[in-house]
Amino acid sequence: MSNTCNCPTPPGGSITCNPDQLAVCGLVNGQIVSGCFDRPGHASLIADEEERKVVLTNWVLSVVSGIPREDYDPVLPEEYEALKRGEVRAPDGSVVRFTMPDDLNLTKVVTNAPYARSR
Repeated sequence: MSNTCNCPTPPGGSITCNPDQLAVCGLVNGQIVSGCFDRPGHASLIADEEERKVVLTNWVLSVVSGIPREDYDPVLPEEYEALKRGEVRAPDGSVVRFTMPDDLNLTKVVTNAPYARSR
């Protein structure tokens, strides 16, 4: 079964990805973003499930917002709400929608996860 995301207008339409990919489409900084994204390989090497979810949450937020994030950046409650909605809204009103793979449930990650790493 594929992973499909219905795009906001603009750009409209939809994008269909493999079941294990993140499906994304919409506008980021006035640019159309649309694609199928593979999980970062290093996330599968993390044994602790909650720690892996923090890394994957930051990856998803980075992809859909267009703003780079570190693996262990703190995740705000409103960012978890965006994950639940499958939609990120920019201050200028533009929207990016996304659909996560079925096996990737990031909406239950602890917001104060103790995984911060020193840099």
